[in-house]
Amino acid sequence: KHWFVGEENFAATQTCEGVVDRPGGSLNPVMVQAAPQSGCSHLLHATAQALLRRQSGAVLRIAESDVVGRDGPPPGWDDALAQALALVIDDLHAFVGHETWSHHLGVMVDAALNLGVQVLLGGHVSLDDVPPSRLRDVLRTATVVRLTSPSRPTLLAYARWRCSQKNLLLHDVHLAQLVEGGTEAWRSVDGALERLSLSPGPP
Repeated sequence: KHWFVGEENFAATQTCEGVVDRPGGSLNPVMVQAAPQSGCSHLLHATAQALLRRQSGAVLRIAESDVVGRDGPPPGWDDALAQALALVIDDLHAFVGHETWSHHLGVMVDAALNLGVQVLLGGHVSLDDVPPSRLRDVLRTATVVRLTSPSRPTLLAYARWRCSQKNLLLHDVHLAQLVEGGTEAWRSVDGALERLSLSPGPP
């Protein structure tokens, strides 16, 4: 409901739609190479939710916050993977420089691919920046799509779209001021519109 397709994310969106339509097919694995504030986590989450709605099977997700204080995956991860439809790995940039976790993820991705489980990874890192590791080896055949930060015109179109969803009537002049006043990020527009929707109207 909240994913807006613009020029900056069109290719990544199309690729993820292909994953949802045919998980474990020719688009496996997929690596989303994302700029900061480009909506990578949102896209991965939306793709996982779409897989759960349209396909049968579990979707396993790993992000940086899930592994704080852990030296490796929890026991039984391989059994869970064998029953899964997809493995989604977010915050890839946080794992690639960690020798132990880079190895563990390489083993997990390799196992998933051998089982026909769809693998979707994303983060602020390119494949060329991944140090030599098991993870880099299994990602050599990945379909790589780029996700860039939204431009001002895209954010303006997004602000119009979100206004229609929120039943807010704002002139383009005001929307332009709203976009110009924030950073070039989806969240800054959402935050500004949320503050406007909560502000009291004229007496």
